[in-house]
Amino acid sequence: MNYIRLSLRSITELNGFVSLAHQHFARVKAKLAYNPLGLSFPDFATDKIGLTVCIHGEQTYLAHFLEDPFLSQFVHRNQIAFKFISIHDSPEVRWIAFKRNRSLERGSPKQVMKRLEGSPYQHAEAR
Repeated sequence: MNYIRLSLRSITELNGFVSLAHQHFARVKAKLAYNPLGLSFPDFATDKIGLTVCIHGEQTYLAHFLEDPFLSQFVHRNQIAFKFISIHDSPEVRWIAFKRNRSLERGSPKQVMKRLEGSPYQHAEAR
């Protein structure tokens, strides 16, 4: 499994990117009947402001993700820096997979993750 790490400059960029990513995930899920990609926010495990996002998945699906016209336009318009990394060559990555629950997702990203970590929707921690 591989992942793409994106560094965002502001919460506005983060919210816009996450919204577009969820739209992409919905389109992929409509075609494949499952979503092969996942989002993680590694900064939430530390005390930093969470402006780093990772998209996890197989290399083929990550390539399709990067070719999505809405996402590529957003990345180029906001000049977001991203880097493709193999998860086997990376340090430990903490991520949380969860079912969508809109009532838990309201608020700033840091508050969202605190609520999700304490919710019954938490499934796994991977290394």
